[in-house]
Amino acid sequence: MLRSETSVPPSPRSGFYCCEALKQIEGLEYLNTSEVKDMSYMFYDCKALTSLDLKNFNTKNVTDMNSMFAKCGALKSLDLMNFNTQNVTDMSSMFDDCWALTSLDLKNFNTERNRHEEDVLRLQDADVAGSEELQHTERH
Repeated sequence: MLRSETSVPPSPRSGFYCCEALKQIEGLEYLNTSEVKDMSYMFYDCKALTSLDLKNFNTKNVTDMNSMFAKCGALKSLDLMNFNTQNVTDMSSMFDDCWALTSLDLKNFNTERNRHEEDVLRLQDADVAGSEELQHTERH
């Protein structure tokens, strides 16, 4: 549990990597992510995690979100409306094996720089708002 502002280094890669028994993370609103460039594998394999409050995450400088939520099999919904993805070049496998994910809003995702859009949406039965826009984004 975080109780006061904590700055995250520019490449915290794998912050909660393989925290398989972790069911919830309290205090994420205190994480200062304004200088972070690499969020790849940040929540990878957090199998028991059912929800995440990321509305205060500052992602304006992030370039890598590869496998950020992959293998979060119990995660039911994600609110990523505040994610700024204009600089992200790798979103590959971002939601792989998120079997319980039933709601995901990606309408605000900017994928112009993403080189791996074909791998972003490997989801089973999720209701993905904005998925048509993602699937029709041209490669640059």
